[in-house]
Amino acid sequence: MKSAWNLLWRYTLGAAVSVLLSLLLLLGFFRPFRVSGQSMAPTLGDRDLILVDRWAFRLGGPQRGDLVILTDPSGSGFLVKRVAGLPGDHPEALPASAGGVPDGFLYCVGDNAAESLDSRHLGPFPMDRVYGRVLVRIPERHAARVTTGGLAQAIGPAAPRKEPP
Repeated sequence: MKSAWNLLWRYTLGAAVSVLLSLLLLLGFFRPFRVSGQSMAPTLGDRDLILVDRWAFRLGGPQRGDLVILTDPSGSGFLVKRVAGLPGDHPEALPASAGGVPDGFLYCVGDNAAESLDSRHLGPFPMDRVYGRVLVRIPERHAARVTTGGLAQAIGPAAPRKEPP
């Protein structure tokens, strides 16, 4: 009888966690994204699915090493990068004449420098461009099994736009 109660408890707990996660997704606390490109390889690969916490920085700011989602300065979507410098820091790639990362900005880079368009090219990102922090990564080989209800969108280099005929 004990194993039947244990099994019932596990199913009930699993269902409760599923309902809670679904509510958090529906309320906009978390948002799934699909990675496009290799700028964060090997940490994140092309077509990996990531879950982003939109409220992560309401109580405290990002820390060095955090993976963050940024709105693309060109307005074409989102970028995923690693925080490499906070206000007042002097990252190696930032020109000495810049005087360090200004207040209200972050120095964000991709893990794969050869493929990444980031602060090394664009300069520091304003804090108001930070959309959220990456919480979970689901590798591409497993992401196909996850149903996102069409909520995921690509992040990375923008796909070329096709002009209507």
